[in-house]
Amino acid sequence: MRIQPVEPYQSLAPFYDALMAHVDYPLWADLVRSLWELHARRPLGSVHDAACGTGRFLEALHEAGLSMAGCDASEGMLEVARRRLGRRARLRRADLRQLDGAADWDLVTCLYDSLNYLLEPEELTEALARLGRLCAPDGLVVFDVCTERNSLAHFMDRTERGQHGDWEWERHSWYERGPRLHHNEFLVEHLPSGRRWAESHRQRVYPLAEVEACARRAGLSLVARTADFTLRPGNEGSDRVHFAARPSGECA
Repeated sequence: MRIQPVEPYQSLAPFYDALMAHVDYPLWADLVRSLWELHARRPLGSVHDAACGTGRFLEALHEAGLSMAGCDASEGMLEVARRRLGRRARLRRADLRQLDGAADWDLVTCLYDSLNYLLEPEELTEALARLGRLCAPDGLVVFDVCTERNSLAHFMDRTERGQHGDWEWERHSWYERGPRLHHNEFLVEHLPSGRRWAESHRQRVYPLAEVEACARRAGLSLVARTADFTLRPGNEGSDRVHFAARPSGECA
């Protein structure tokens, strides 16, 4: 049976949570809460998670009285998120570069290197500006990116295979230093039907200085840059860097 090319996460969505079972979402939620407590100016009452995927971060962050919403470009991922979160969160389909809505969310997040999928600085700037427009004036925007060190140390030329229930998958990862492009190529098979799909994921690995410049152009005022899942200062030697910012209302 032929292999059908599909958009990222279209074939991965049914077993994505099993594929990413190693991710410690409660730890991620604790980090974001810590950034809020350090840099926000009032108690947390609402959160909007952009590129929310299957909703595991929102599930980990949830607490009584917290209003939650999320969006994602993949309808398949949103279907899983809706089953997980039910009425606890309002979910919608939206591209990071086209987000709109009222600026009334205390905390706006965009995590798990979702912004690395934006391949041009102009796209990154636009997405960050839209995150800022969702955020209340005294709220906080928290986002992350992966670094070149992460790609070189862990994904320079790596192949993994696995199976979960009716699904079998293979992932080949590699990194192009010149254009700073990180590649993940997935081959997915549904065993009962024999159907096969291919997903091509490309991510731009931006220098941190360029991320900060895009954030400033987007009207965000950075208040923190932390390493991995700690509050230590983040730099190019980190695998993942989290940023916390306030909307300044002044786009360059």
